[in-house]
Amino acid sequence: MSSQENPAVPASERKANVAVACGFYEAADVPAMLEFVDPQIEWRGPDSLPWRGTFPGHDGFHEFLATVADRIARFPGDKQQYLDTAERIVALLRSIGRAKGGTEWDLPRSRLDRSSGQGRQHG
Repeated sequence: MSSQENPAVPASERKANVAVACGFYEAADVPAMLEFVDPQIEWRGPDSLPWRGTFPGHDGFHEFLATVADRIARFPGDKQQYLDTAERIVALLRSIGRAKGGTEWDLPRSRLDRSSGQGRQHG
């Protein structure tokens, strides 16, 4: 058994969880992303970044994105791989961008999200 599988969760539910993560990270715009986000989400920005904090609900998610957009000139992140651990989805991503001040980056990053098993993402 691979470390990506949990025998207590049916394969169909694991596939649904990964589909939610894929839909969210590969959405074309914010309204499409919100289709995969639980209305009670608490999106959290790491303390190490200027957009740190907790952003509750769909309105908070919009606020988070507006804060990021205010500081970043280019942010074309790229999906890499999704790992399902039953109750959580780990998205291994590549973050490529440029701050409005000109600093560029190209870094691996990960995101851990909880899936409700009902087609919604919880940050």
